Amino acid sequence: MAVWISTPTFNHEDSIRVAANGKKAVFVEKPVAEHPEDISKSFAVCKAAGVPLCCGFQRRFDTGYVAMKNAVANGDIGKIIFINAMHFDHPCPSIEFLAKGGCPFMDLAPHELDFISWLLEGEEPSEVYASGSSSTQVLKEVKVCDNALLTAKYPSGATATVGMSRAAVYGVDNRMEVFGTKGRLFVESPAQTTLTKQDLMGTHTSRLPHSFAERFNQALGAEVSAFVGVSLQDAHASWPVGEAECVMVQRISMLAKLASQSGSAQKYEQKVWPA
Repeated sequence: MAVWISTPTFNHEDSIRVAANGKKAVFVEKPVAEHPEDISKSFAVCKAAGVPLCCGFQRRFDTGYVAMKNAVANGDIGKIIFINAMHFDHPCPSIEFLAKGGCPFMDLAPHELDFISWLLEGEEPSEVYASGSSSTQVLKEVKVCDNALLTAKYPSGATATVGMSRAAVYGVDNRMEVFGTKGRLFVESPAQTTLTKQDLMGTHTSRLPHSFAERFNQALGAEVSAFVGVSLQDAHASWPVGEAECVMVQRISMLAKLASQSGSAQKYEQKVWPA
């Protein structure tokens, strides 16, 4: 009935094809494939087989982020001017993982970029700029950054920034701020408990969630439930992310990586991708 794929990205294509040929609904962790063209091929394979292909972007299922999307859609803050996202990870992955494929532009940024795209009703950026730094000699030698900043400019006049780091020692710190002509919206990682203590030393609150899974536990559960509904062909179930969204996010992520490597802004319409 359904297949859940959580394997490394390089073998997503083959796994999706096997599942689709077996007439199974497919869930795959982001990205669907390493290159935009291959993402489209996988969606075509599933379409031909008559099965859904669902790519996981759990921000779309988080109650706080969904409330932000609804507020923007309702016009609560008017026209969007700035979107500022922060994705500071914890615990820090091993150096071995980071050196082999832990690029923040390809691993962290897609989560924020998909939600930004959702806020902007699918608008594509006109230009992408990015910069990164390596905090250890090992990462410098393999040219992998663990701290990065991405800026995307949109034809509507909106500008989005995504700040990323692999090592927030105080817990998982995910924040999103949307500034518009009528006001501001803000979502952040909630503390592990709602307890606040005040004494002679000041005001003390609980630490932030320990891990990504803890921070987005509710969203991940809702994501699984939604996939079950789609797999069972529930009339009320639908998947919010399609081919166009997956392709756009991967293109922006790859352009950000290229911009960081080249030191110059990249136009979105180009077709040159980094290795």
